[in-house]
Amino acid sequence: NGLLPHRQRPLGSVVFLRHGATDWTERRTFTGWADPDISRTGAQQAATAALALKESGFIFDVVYTSVLKRAVHSTWLVLKELQQIHIEVHKDWRLNERSYGGITGQTVEQAIERHGAETVASWRRSFDARPPGYEQGQPYNPFADERYLRWQGRGGRVSRVLPPDSESLEDVARRTKPLWASGIAREVREGKSVLVVAHGNSIRTMMQAIDGVADEDAATLEVPVGIPIVYRFAQVDGKLTPQAPDAVAECLADFAPGRPPCVSADFLAGEAALAKAFLESRRASLDRYGLGGDPSIVEITRDHPRSPE
Repeated sequence: NGLLPHRQRPLGSVVFLRHGATDWTERRTFTGWADPDISRTGAQQAATAALALKESGFIFDVVYTSVLKRAVHSTWLVLKELQQIHIEVHKDWRLNERSYGGITGQTVEQAIERHGAETVASWRRSFDARPPGYEQGQPYNPFADERYLRWQGRGGRVSRVLPPDSESLEDVARRTKPLWASGIAREVREGKSVLVVAHGNSIRTMMQAIDGVADEDAATLEVPVGIPIVYRFAQVDGKLTPQAPDAVAECLADFAPGRPPCVSADFLAGEAALAKAFLESRRASLDRYGLGGDPSIVEITRDHPRSPE
């Protein structure tokens, strides 16, 4: 039939892309499963990412994204710029951002005033700490949202999704890792080039799974906005294993405790742009949890541009 046997087919690749900014980003507001669209800045970030992908010659076979419009809209803009709007796109709720439950829609200042700075900070530092759940009548509660009442999976089966009341990073990992294992990784084994447009925390947990980052280090994985993150793979002892670029090998060689973990991804950006994106991502993340002035946080340096959030 002209097809190579499965074991002889070259493996595919995965490109992760964090969606563009929203107006909520500018206001330092916990967004979670709320559904603001991307802003003008966010659209520009998506266009910049698309240009990097085009210049690198990426042609995708399939796309995965969440059901939240900031990720879906970013996907549209990228595919339009690449002239690849015809390809298959799967929208999956498991790629949604972390649910912030009762603090969804609150600014950092409001959350700190109500719950205390140390408690808010713990939601970022800890792998298993959850914010409080939704209160009755609270805006942005997704429980009655039609897209979750009648969820149609990839096989066409319609079922109800019960949105989480709030989530830790560990909870996000529980829903993304099965999607990675049974969906995205399967596409890679079939030799497909996969684009995943999602959110900081859902991307973070998949990078954690790919690179084997320890749970206690997962929160330090930065996912810069609008920078394509490329993973290429080899089959080692029957396992899908990421191929580390030279820069990561150097990072591993002088890795020390307390530094952000190294990852085996390639980031499609110049050195200056990448360093700026990492710094902005780290600062935004720390500010969101009231940690902007915490001296214990290790900054990203030009010599170690890798992904922590």
